[in-house]
Amino acid sequence: MPPTIAESIDQSPASVATLRRQSFEQLSEGLKELATLAEAPRFPFKADAVISEAKATLIALAEEQREGGAREVLRNLINVLSNCGWDHFKTPGSAAALGGALSDLAALETIQTNDVNVWHDALDQIGFDPLAVATGAVGV
Repeated sequence: MPPTIAESIDQSPASVATLRRQSFEQLSEGLKELATLAEAPRFPFKADAVISEAKATLIALAEEQREGGAREVLRNLINVLSNCGWDHFKTPGSAAALGGALSDLAALETIQTNDVNVWHDALDQIGFDPLAVATGAVGV
């Protein structure tokens, strides 16, 4: 298994970007899996795993100047997962669409302001509030 961002954070900016893209792709896959578990008893556990991975990635990128867009996306993702209610994720297509939007970002070399705006638009179209205030502070 490749090293996590936290394990490789002292790498070059290119390496950090590669690890960020890998983490975003893993988060995307987690969201797509979450979409298949809408009525399963495992749903809360998978949702918690996605939130934990997003928080770990956010913390690992905290000091990376070139990853401000990625941090914004991660904060939005954590807020949406924490505050928008799991029932909304159980709506057919919403978690998969969110995973697809995250996958699109994972393909980018860098996440610029315009990319964050596109992410916000995607969240809004799905029905999530991208700027929801987290009830559990992440500390970053």
